[in-house]
This record gives sequence, structure tokens and C-alpha cells, in this order.
Amino acid sequence: MRGPRDFAAPIGKGFEKTRVEDEGGPWQTFRVKFPAYRPDREENRWAGATLRVPNGMPRGLIVVLPILGGDYGPSEAFATHLAGAGFTTMRFDRKAEIFDASKDFAHVARMMTAGVIDVRRGLAWARRERVAGRGRIGVLGISMGSFVGTLVAATDPSVDAAALALGGAGLPEILFAAQSEEEIGALFRGLRARGYDDARIRAEAARDLAEVDPAAYAKAIDPNHTFLLHARFDDVVPFANGQRVHELMGRPDRMVTLTGHYSAVFVLPVILAEVERHFEAHLDPDVTSRFAPFE
Repeated sequence: MRGPRDFAAPIGKGFEKTRVEDEGGPWQTFRVKFPAYRPDREENRWAGATLRVPNGMPRGLIVVLPILGGDYGPSEAFATHLAGAGFTTMRFDRKAEIFDASKDFAHVARMMTAGVIDVRRGLAWARRERVAGRGRIGVLGISMGSFVGTLVAATDPSVDAAALALGGAGLPEILFAAQSEEEIGALFRGLRARGYDDARIRAEAARDLAEVDPAAYAKAIDPNHTFLLHARFDDVVPFANGQRVHELMGRPDRMVTLTGHYSAVFVLPVILAEVERHFEAHLDPDVTSRFAPFE
């Protein structure tokens, strides 16, 4: 383990898997929930995910980690597309109030840590249930999900490939740049209302976020099994921070869109095709066996 933490925790008990109404795709849909790791509030008492299992033999399992706010539209687009391509997908719910106006960066770090641990526990359950079929395991993270996804991919030895979209390294700098985001801006406004100046905010962010910054884990990522997506005109996660994580990871395969953070949705079909290609090459046993022995 080359990062400062490994985020390991016992899988625990209390996993529930419930069939939900047919969505019309070539898969079966379930809701999975289990007691969360150290919940800070009632809304975070449970960790949850939407599990889609193809009707045939799955080509692998892909964990999908969502953006910070809004609905689950972007992550659902990836989850359903990949399920339609024959992969089991496990789209996790986000934690509530990661950026709480009454809290600080230590709270952000605790919530991110709990999120990484819950994803790893969910992955352990998925392995036990054999929902990947004969395939391998991948992690897909979008925006905030890419930060959590980086930590999961770097520390969980069961992860064979990762696709990390619209993320970067240097979490304190990224949060400063992303204050236009309502949830993140609320945290900064709360700190300033309590008398914090920018110097103190930067110092505490650097101290408290060090163990959840992708910069500390990027070198533990295998660049040969990783795909990155960055937006050249991103004003939420600056392109320079995306460049930094690309360099730290050893320059893995990457796509750069000529869009902003949110306008990347306009090239979503191209992104979906590239992500599917990446996971097909690294997870599907019928493809990987052409190049190396499959274990």
C-alpha cells in the first residue's frame, strides 16, 4: 500500500438485496443496502446502491460512483449503458451533507473516508455474491466520485481497472476553485462566518484533507489499467489539477473534451463508448484471455 491509508474495514452484517420493478433493459435490478460505516447523521445510517445484473453471464462488475449533487442522471447513464453492454453495475448512492456549512474540512475527510470504506465493503459483498460472473472488477467515478474512486482503486486489491472522469489531484486547491458549487460554497461561507480567513482555511484544508487527496494515492494506480477523462475548459475541477493527476498516475490513457465540467454531457455518447471499450479490454474474460492468462 503506497498511500497513507488502506481504508480497510470488516465487511460487516446486515446486507439486504431487494428486487425492484423491471426497468425494461436486458438485466435484473436490485436495491442493495447495508449499515454504513460510522454514520454521522440519520440520512447516512445506511449505505445503498442500485445493482443491475445482466440476464446472461456478466462480463465483469463495475462500481459506479456519482457526482456530488443533483440527481443521479450522469451516473445512471453510465450504469445503464454498461449494464446494457453485459456488465453487472453497482451504482452507489452518495453520502448526505459531505460539505456541511456548520462543519469543517476534518468532517469532509471523515465523510470521504466513510464513503471509501463503504464502497470497499460493498465490493467485498459483491465478490461474495459472485455478481461479476467470470469477469473482473472495475471502478468508475465521476467528478466527486472520481476522488472516491481513485482511493478505492488505489487501495482495494480486487479492483482490476478504473475509469475516472472529471477529477484531479490537489483537493484543497480544487475545493477553492469549486466554490461556485452550492454545497462546497456553503462550507466556505460557514467557515468565513465563524471568523476563518483564507490563510486559515487553506492551512486547515491542507492538513485535514491530506489523507483523502488523490495526489497521495495516484502513484498506487496502475496506469496500464486506467482511463481518465478531463475537460479542457473545466471551471469546477481545473484542468491543471487534472493534468497533475494524469502525471502522478504515470500518464494513463486519457480523453480530453473541449468542454467545461458540465457541458461534457454534450459528448456523452463518445465518452460512453470509450469507457465501455476500456472496461471490455480489462474486465471481460473473453477479451483479456486473448492477451494474457485469465485468473
